[in-house]
Order: sequence, then C-alpha cells, then structure tokens
Amino acid sequence: MTNDLNMTLRELRNLDIQKDLVIGEAIRRKHGWELRSNNRRHKGTINLSNVPEDFPRSNQLIVASLGEFDYDSEEYEASSFIGLLGNVNDVNMISICSAINNKINIIFSDQVINEVEDISDEILPTDRYDIRNLPLVTIDGDDSKDFDDAVFAEKTDLGWHIVVAIADVSHYVKYATDIDRTAAIRGNSVYFPDRVIPMLPEKLSNDLCSLKPNLDRYCMVANIWIDDSGKLLKWEFQKGIMNSKARLTYKEAQDIFEHHNHELFDTVIKPLYDVYDVLKNSRNARNTLDLEFPEFKIEFENNTVSAINVVERMDSHKLIEEFMILANIVAALELEGTETCIYRIHPEPSQDKIASLKLNLKELGIKIPRGKKFNKESLSKILKESINHPAYKSICQMIVKSQSQANYSPNNIGHFGLDLAHYAHFTSPIRRYSDLIVHRALVSKCGLPGEGLSKDQLSLLNLISQQCSDNERKAFLAERDAKNRMMLHFVKNTNQKVFKGIISNVSQYGLFVRILECVDGFIPFDKFLLYDYYEFNGTSLVGRNSYQKFSALDMINVKISEIDLLTGNLIFKMI
Repeated sequence: MTNDLNMTLRELRNLDIQKDLVIGEAIRRKHGWELRSNNRRHKGTINLSNVPEDFPRSNQLIVASLGEFDYDSEEYEASSFIGLLGNVNDVNMISICSAINNKINIIFSDQVINEVEDISDEILPTDRYDIRNLPLVTIDGDDSKDFDDAVFAEKTDLGWHIVVAIADVSHYVKYATDIDRTAAIRGNSVYFPDRVIPMLPEKLSNDLCSLKPNLDRYCMVANIWIDDSGKLLKWEFQKGIMNSKARLTYKEAQDIFEHHNHELFDTVIKPLYDVYDVLKNSRNARNTLDLEFPEFKIEFENNTVSAINVVERMDSHKLIEEFMILANIVAALELEGTETCIYRIHPEPSQDKIASLKLNLKELGIKIPRGKKFNKESLSKILKESINHPAYKSICQMIVKSQSQANYSPNNIGHFGLDLAHYAHFTSPIRRYSDLIVHRALVSKCGLPGEGLSKDQLSLLNLISQQCSDNERKAFLAERDAKNRMMLHFVKNTNQKVFKGIISNVSQYGLFVRILECVDGFIPFDKFLLYDYYEFNGTSLVGRNSYQKFSALDMINVKISEIDLLTGNLIFKMI
C-alpha cells in the first residue's frame, strides 16, 4: 500500500462531512476509474476522477466527493477522489465509514483542542456543597471511561434519602465557546463496538468531567427523598464537589451484593439495593413497557471479530436505571412551568401501527385484551402474559416497531413508554447536549452558582431540541450500521454451514431472517423454495399449491448464499 496516500488526522479533521461524500472501493475499468459504493442507497455507476497515478489497484477503500446523478445515463458524474482510508476488508475501517456516511464528525478542530487545553485542572471547593466525605460510588460497564453519575442512599425516618451526583459539565462548557458550539452540532457521543466518538474532547469527557475514584470532582447534586412505598416526598438541586469512593462495574456491584464481600456492602451497596426494591415496586405499579432485549458485545482479536457475546443483564444494571429515571423525573418537575426545559417525550403510537401490531400478534395466537381502546395497559398485559412464549424476544421487537420514536421537545406531552407525566434527560451531560441544557436551566431556576441559560438559548429551545433529536437518530443509525457490518465479518469467518434462523419480517419480495439472535439477512425469491408459487397476503407468504405458510417468528434453516462486506449485504438461501 502507498502509505503517503492514506488520509492523515488533519485531513480527516478538515473533511467537510456536510457535503455529499461517498465511500467505496475504487475499481480500474478500461474507460477509467469507477467507485463501488458501500452505501446501498447509491444506485447507478459512480465515475471517479482525480485518482493518483500511484494508487493501488485492488481492495482499497476511498472517500470521494459525490458528483451529480444523471437520470438519463443512470450515472454519477465527476465524483472526485479525496483520499485513501484503508483496505476494504479491514474491520477497523467500519466505524470510520459509518460515521462519515452518517455525517458525524470524527475529530475535533484545532480551535476546540486549543480551547480545551486552556481549561484549568484545579478543583476548588469555592461556594459548593461539599459532599467529599459521602461514600458515593459509580457503577458502569467494564470498558466505560466517562463516568457521568455517582449514587448513594441512606434510610430516614420517613423512608429514604437518595443522592444522585452528576458530572458538572456546565462548569467547563460555557455558552457560545467553540467547545459548546461543537457539542451542540454533535448532539451526543457515538458508541461504536471498537471506539467512541465523544461529544466533548477527551480532557473533559474522560478526565475533568469524569467522576473518577478518589479524585475531587465538580458535580450537580440531586437530593431526593421518597417514602417506603416509593412516593416522591421532596427534592433539591445543588452545585457540589465530590470524591467517588469506588469505581465499580455492574458485575462487581452485583457480586458484592450477593456475597457481602466488600467493606462498602453495609454502608453503600445494601442501601442501594434496598432502594432499588422500593423503586422497582413503584415502577411495577405503573403500566410501563418493560421491553428487554439481549445486548450483544462484539469482541476483537488480531484485527478480526473473534466473538459475539450476550451481555449479562443484572439487577445492578436495573438499579442504576431506576436511580437515573428518578433523577430525570425530579429535574423535569423542578423545571415544570419555567419554559426552560428540554423534555424527553414519547408520543403514543399511531392507530395504524397499533392495527398492524394487533394483526401480527393474532397471527402468533397471542390473545388480544378486550376493550374499545388498545392502550398501554393492553401492551403491558400482553408482555406479562407472553413472558414464557418461545418467541418472546421477537414479540418485544414487534411492540417496539409499533411505537412512536422518543425525542426532545420544550413542550411536555409526557413519556408513553415509561408512563411518566414529567421526564427530562439530566443524568448524562458528558455524552448528551440535551442534558447540558437541562443543567443550565436548573442553574437559572435554582439560583445556583455558575452560568445558566442565556436569552439566546431560551429563544432557540425548539431548534436545539430538534437538533438533539436528529443527532440522536443519526448516531443510532451509524452505530447499528457498524454493528451489523462487524457481525458480518464474524459470520463470514465462521465454519458453521447451516444456521437456525427466525423470520423477523415478511414482504412481497422475500423473507427477512435473523440468525445467531443478532445477525440479519434476506432470502429473495430466487433463493426460495421453488417447487411452489408463494403469494403475500399482508402478513405471510403462502404457497398457492401447497398452502405452506411462512410468517414472522417462524423458525427455518438457512445457508449463506452471499456476503458482501463492502455493502453489508447478507443473502441466505432456504434449505
């Protein structure tokens, strides 16, 4: 490979991702260079210009500026070579390509880096609420580096006092600075299987704002009091200075709780789990949609995908979720009526989606609750009654597909899935810009030291909310694309010949099938059973002569017909 053709960090930094860029494999033809795009949306020939004379001839992944599409010739004209990314089959290229395809900035500008370097590392108590003696702990994933939140709980005469301490990002990120503008444009951190593209530079995200153990850190403190039934009694917000007493993983916290094998068990871990039981019972009393899916972790070894493992979900995960939900609730309640809050809202599903869901559930023999309105209570009842159904995970997936998309808005309509009237994102300002806005709003509302919401930001809350929602969706699509492509690398290298799959969806063109519980592919009709003609009836494919029917959640055996690592296509054939 010609090393001096590879794009440098500076060239990646200067890459204008807002332009129409295309990534793909450069192929030499008789008439010149063409590019085979890794984006399936690009239909037609992409002609490539300005390719260097010493460019390697095969398996090279490049980025180019996409030319105009000519509908008569079905070709893209004058797509200009920008730079070489790496080898087509290199798994390390996947996240970078997914980011560029979804217009996500990979590297921070020189201005942002210089601005961050000027930030002081000194941590002073000043006029802050000093809770450095409180045994707060963080509980996160094994490979987490940005610790947003720390927790503590203690028994009171009326119930429980809960402390949720969140990184005070607003202390460091001031409005209208280059750091703030970049964070607003990014909207959130993007978590790929092999790397993170953070919203904030590493000095902030992994250091000054990260609640590392045994180090003084600035924080925003939510003091919350509940009774023994989980009823909210009161709350207050303060600017604090803290010192985490331990960085625990979910597995470590669970192990301490189960075996009582740590000095923090009596003072920290047991009270946390006791409060979790109270909050869990309170949650169960609501009609929440508890949709649980397995989380898969992709493992790497020698630049290859070596394994796909299910992440064990423990009570420690759920404990932190409940503490964060409670803190988010009180943040929204504190800001209610001020017209300064960005709420996390989740609209009710449309009746068309509900009608489609009912049809699919009936096909599975799921009993639909009677009543004029098929509501959240109905969905919750279905989930509880089908918990032992062999296709329970897929039933959950169907219900998810029927839901509206959660987003951000200054207009509070509540959160349908959590069955909450007040909800905002407050607990992750290191990785979500919406949370930083909520922190600034709380500073203004509660008269706390520091910079609150400016008049400019107040006038732009609708725009900021929309941008946060759009960026969240963009990050989700990029993360999903990268995971899917990495999983294809694993499937391609496996020795397994036959896979047991589950039909995830049915269309008039064929079947969508999931193997290994997480890898999705497609069976088009030319790879189908050819001894009959199959018709699509809206939910299933039915053989005209045999009456054999293929529906969502049916189990079938498949072989791999085609894997295209460049485009991410996986085609099965039915056995």
